[in-house]
Amino acid sequence: MVSGGSAELCARSGTYWADQYDWRSREAALNRLTQWRGEAEGYGLHFVHMRSPHENALPLLLSQRWPGSIVEFSKAIPRRLDPVAYGGSAEDALHVVAPSLPGFGFSDKPERTGMGVQRIATLFDCLMRGIGYDRYVAVLFAMMGHPHAKSFE
Repeated sequence: MVSGGSAELCARSGTYWADQYDWRSREAALNRLTQWRGEAEGYGLHFVHMRSPHENALPLLLSQRWPGSIVEFSKAIPRRLDPVAYGGSAEDALHVVAPSLPGFGFSDKPERTGMGVQRIATLFDCLMRGIGYDRYVAVLFAMMGHPHAKSFE
């Protein structure tokens, strides 16, 4: 016997995505984020890089979980950039860098095996250094940051 979702659930899901999901609203939210494409060790990465207006903001590397996307951060990023605008303190401000994982967004698709968490951590560390952040904090999926822990201090 084969198991899976019911025909009704599949039909409801199809209806939602075809007729109810507001892509234009999501598109507008994504377009409010400053997005870039750059290279880290020859590998093309798509990323959001937005600087806080607050002088002493701390750089933050924000990585999605797999299989997610930077869409998950579209509401949170403005609050990290300018916490004062949301009732917070300037001391909590962050410059935000949120790269798309390899194969996601506009990041290059891996062409060979070996693109695991260690390799991704190295690419993201290279990206952060390439845009001028030698020291930063990170919110990463799994234990990806371990080989670069000194950079995260």
